Amino acid sequence: MYTLGFETCLDKIFPSVAADLKFSYWEWNVTVLLNIQR
Repeated sequence: MYTLGFETCLDKIFPSVAADLKFSYWEWNVTVLLNIQR
């Protein structure tokens, strides 16, 4: 995961990119968890 400072910089410079990264990361985590439970 990112350090908080890096994430805050991303939020300020590229808000949409940061949002996409966070969503992709969250989505990937959920996919992995679901695969483990299967």
